[in-house]
Amino acid sequence: MVVSDSKDVFAIEKTKTFHGNYHVLNGLIDFSKGIEPKDLNFDKLTNRVKDIKEIIIATNSNVEGELTAQYIKSLYKDLDLTISRLGYGLPVGADLKYADQLTLTKAVENRQKY
Repeated sequence: MVVSDSKDVFAIEKTKTFHGNYHVLNGLIDFSKGIEPKDLNFDKLTNRVKDIKEIIIATNSNVEGELTAQYIKSLYKDLDLTISRLGYGLPVGADLKYADQLTLTKAVENRQKY
């Protein structure tokens, strides 16, 4: 699972649902702040993907997180590797009438069979 920082590892570990390895990027791509892919921990990730079957991208669902996720996807698209992304949508306990349009759109797109 690829995360942006170590705090994300702790958050996911609390769920006790993921039983794999983590890769910490130490940030997200953010061209407005001068943070480019070369500034992040992509070299070590590239060395590690030889031995894995899936990359789960667990970056935030903001502009920087999406840009970083797309970059990761483009890096490894030609490998025999599953690349997945954490789902997004409505948080547990949310009231639909207060959800913004993007959140509702993602919730519909990422629906699961019940």
